[in-house]
Amino acid sequence: MKPSFEIKRLDMVAKTKVGVETYWSNPFCSGFLGIWLFIRALDDKGLPVVISWGYPLLVLGALIAMFVWRNHRYTLFIAPLAWAVGLLIWMSSELRRDYPMSTGNWIWFGFLVVFSISFICCLSIVATRYAVIKGESWGRERDQIGCWLQTLMNSGSSNVAEFTVENFWTGHCTYRLMNFEDEYWVIGRFKKRTYDLAGCSIFASNEVSLDPLPSGKWTIHFGKRVFSNVILEQIGHPAWASAR
Repeated sequence: MKPSFEIKRLDMVAKTKVGVETYWSNPFCSGFLGIWLFIRALDDKGLPVVISWGYPLLVLGALIAMFVWRNHRYTLFIAPLAWAVGLLIWMSSELRRDYPMSTGNWIWFGFLVVFSISFICCLSIVATRYAVIKGESWGRERDQIGCWLQTLMNSGSSNVAEFTVENFWTGHCTYRLMNFEDEYWVIGRFKKRTYDLAGCSIFASNEVSLDPLPSGKWTIHFGKRVFSNVILEQIGHPAWASAR
């Protein structure tokens, strides 16, 4: 069994890769909410001209920079920064109004502030992890995770098994599992019956168990999750012998 720190590094790279894909697929992450906050701030006619013209140009420049330097180590910090600037402009605009805000307006104001700060923090965490794994010392882990993810998303892979869960608590999704040299378990979570990756985790060989049931179904344990009475497909490959 590999040392736990190697598992943690691989798991961090896997989770970060999924987080980055979510980052790019979410239009809010690209600064569009910052534009919306700026438009809201324009309700205040007293907004300085420098901000009125400078902020949209800043957002536009940020969007261009994000896509031109998409693979740069620190590119992902641009979106939370643009969003934070837009939030500050909007907050300043709201708090400088001549008339008092109603209770409903205060509640809406507080909700947007808390939501925006939370989202900025989430984006910053993804950006920080991405900057870390882009370091030179993480090259081996990046390459290994890239190969594993390609295997998970290859429908012809004989050493990959999958099962689908459909209930309110666990959601409607498909899990794909791969055993690598009896040392690692690579487990990806996909949207139901698709290859749209929604999550990925790396476990040591002793952290996952697959127990066959008399009915021909399986009980699967990994991490803190337990799935009972699931139909596990593509289980005939020799790589799965140790899981029986």
